[in-house]
Amino acid sequence: AMAQAIRACLPDCSMVTIDMATHFMGSARGELRAVDRVVRRTRTICFCTAEICNENGEVIAMASGSFRYRAAKP
Repeated sequence: AMAQAIRACLPDCSMVTIDMATHFMGSARGELRAVDRVVRRTRTICFCTAEICNENGEVIAMASGSFRYRAAKP
């Protein structure tokens, strides 16, 4: 989900994960929904968060990560 948030800002970029932390708070059953967000973007690094919610809208997992990206060459 966090990579998709970056690609929404920079569609043709390539990226690598610098670090990522994930916290699981519940079991995954049924349909899930991911909500991602770019918190801050610098010239080369992007900081993101994501929440995974179950069918009832309860957050069952959270993640944060930082990613180094490079725009696609023309």
